[in-house]
Amino acid sequence: MVVIMNFERLELNSDLLQAFAAIASTGHLTHAADQLLRTQSARSVQLKKLEDMLGARLFHRSPKGMILTAEGDKLLPLAQNILSQMHRAQAMFQAPLRGPLRIGIPDHYDDMVFEDVLMAFRRILPEVDVFTQSGCSFGFPQAIAEGRLDFAVVAGPGRQDGIGRAHV
Repeated sequence: MVVIMNFERLELNSDLLQAFAAIASTGHLTHAADQLLRTQSARSVQLKKLEDMLGARLFHRSPKGMILTAEGDKLLPLAQNILSQMHRAQAMFQAPLRGPLRIGIPDHYDDMVFEDVLMAFRRILPEVDVFTQSGCSFGFPQAIAEGRLDFAVVAGPGRQDGIGRAHV
């Protein structure tokens, strides 16, 4: 008995499934595009490619949004599971963030707000030691450039290019 298997390359990929899942969760191409930091037209092309590849219509399109078809309903839990498994596989090989993180915070910012943020940060990344320095934010960009700070909240007009560094 001879078994012939077709090992052609699968074109189904995480980008297509991610676009599909985002459109399903938001109900809109534009909202999904914003969520995934892509253009609406790029997500539209991905959806069309996925539908063509599967030979199935996945959404009913209307002026009010996108609604899953029966085929889309069947695909969604599978797509979510595949994406979840892909994230799990990637996370197994990523080193956890650890070490010091030095943050500059302007004097006039509410300590209670930052305390809540830093406590949440600590729960999410327990191996990162956060050190804060409060003061006039005018000097924070220079402190980042000199390596005395890794990140800073800078108040007022000035640089808005997001330049900073992190060695976490």
